[in-house]
Amino acid sequence: MIEGMPRYGISAVGAGLAPPSYVLSTGMCPMGYFTRAWNNKAGASSLKCSPPRRPRPYKRGGDMNWLEIRSNRFFKSYRRVLLFAAAVFATLSGIFVRTLTPSPLVPPIGTGPAIVPQYDKEGALIRPKDFYTWVFVGSSIGLSYSKNSDPSGPGMFHNVYTQPEAYCEFLKTGKFPEKTMFIIDMRDSQKEVSIAKHGFTEGERMGMDVSVKDHQHFAEGWAYFNFDFNDGKFAEKAKAFPKDACFSCHSAHAASDNVFTQYYPALRKP
Repeated sequence: MIEGMPRYGISAVGAGLAPPSYVLSTGMCPMGYFTRAWNNKAGASSLKCSPPRRPRPYKRGGDMNWLEIRSNRFFKSYRRVLLFAAAVFATLSGIFVRTLTPSPLVPPIGTGPAIVPQYDKEGALIRPKDFYTWVFVGSSIGLSYSKNSDPSGPGMFHNVYTQPEAYCEFLKTGKFPEKTMFIIDMRDSQKEVSIAKHGFTEGERMGMDVSVKDHQHFAEGWAYFNFDFNDGKFAEKAKAFPKDACFSCHSAHAASDNVFTQYYPALRKP
């Protein structure tokens, strides 16, 4: 008799008092679960493999029943879906907000320049600084309005800058907003610098002109200034030129709003 087998006699088996079979052991097998049982009638043991069974019904203090396990799996999958949806929503919201929020370099229409002209008590313009971060609208070399200018050399570089807000406003409306400033940064031309054998590059600073649109301070709206440059230093203040010196010429010949936009590709209409 096998160890663990119930001790039923032959008479008991024949009388039907003993059960027909008795489970000896259970465990795992490649197919799922195995059951080893003793068959009283056959007087031998048998081994049966079967697929995994559904978990036992829930008992208080015992394992989870099949409904709880399915619910657990459902909520885990549901949580993954919610996390994924939240991530997609956050990404799309960020893109939407960035689309609606204007860039500092592309301000909304009607917004005045963040950097405005400053004046002293006598009305002189205080020299603008840090304009190299503004919009570079164009450049010329040797530009002069006098027939008696020296044509032998290339002349000075004239690099022109304006505030980002003024530039964007002009592109949208064709007009420059109040407090617009244009800076002409003048530099000497030089050749054969470093390994260069031909052409010209920009050298030392030679001067600085500024034009300002400000009806609050000037009856004509636009005023023009030159900052003296001596001994390597600029004057910190400058008085506006008389109307006949610059304003009349700009008013008569400038392409747009008293500005020679015809000279600068970034301001010319395509």
